Amino acid sequence: MFGLASKQLLAAPFIAIGAFWLAAAASSQGPAQLILPGTASLLTGIFLPRKNTKWIKPLMLVTSIYNIMILTYQAFASYILITIGLTLLGSLGLAGYTLAALLFLVLLAYGSIKLGEETSAPSPSSS
Repeated sequence: MFGLASKQLLAAPFIAIGAFWLAAAASSQGPAQLILPGTASLLTGIFLPRKNTKWIKPLMLVTSIYNIMILTYQAFASYILITIGLTLLGSLGLAGYTLAALLFLVLLAYGSIKLGEETSAPSPSSS
């Protein structure tokens, strides 16, 4: 069963990355386009522990894919920093963004399996 504690644990990375994207956009360290994935991630993290998984599952899957794409791009940009000689900064960015992308890849797989079991469970028949 996919209990409330598991959903809250799944919600934490979405809230953290949402706050990160919004902070990056607000501090001019990232483009304003990060507002949309930041907001989507925060909403996913907030609503994931709720019972209505009918629309939460698609939101979680799409937000995970969105975050994986952005984090993969950031890892690539960090690799470019390594190639131009900023090895420490590039290495830290590459490691951090790669680990975060892998985390969301695991969340994508785990969440789709567990939330899929919950939404496709047969309802008890009334006699």
